[in-house]
Amino acid sequence: MFGLINPNIDNIFSLVPQVHVIKYINQKLFKYKELFFPTDNNHLESYFENIFFNPDIYNQKNLSQTIIYFYTGINDEQFEDLLELHNLLDEKKCNNNIIINTSLKSHNSIVMDNIPFTKSALRIITSNKVMKGTRLKRVNSNVLLLKDK
Repeated sequence: MFGLINPNIDNIFSLVPQVHVIKYINQKLFKYKELFFPTDNNHLESYFENIFFNPDIYNQKNLSQTIIYFYTGINDEQFEDLLELHNLLDEKKCNNNIIINTSLKSHNSIVMDNIPFTKSALRIITSNKVMKGTRLKRVNSNVLLLKDK
């Protein structure tokens, strides 16, 4: 989120992001929800639940210079939500790329079992090189599939 609105950040790498944060909190962190939202405030919760789809955040920065790499898996809880965000960012002319792990592993496993890939991806992104590798297959200009090890 911060990279989308901060004009000084133009290279972003996001690992299995939580696109709808309230959905995630309700499913995985419900007993801690009051730490995030001490009072019942449906308006505030709705705002944060849909923050990535709020048009106002995209008016603050020219996204044409921003490059985003999302890493997710087909079995991640919010895979479909991330695809929706990916398509929205395409419409906003933001250079966003999605790397999809093809295994059926869950959220944590696709991160922890692929730390060498993550380190390599960070090196590639920070040196402004083209994302490629022996386990990566390009589907189109901004969608890559990662064969799990």
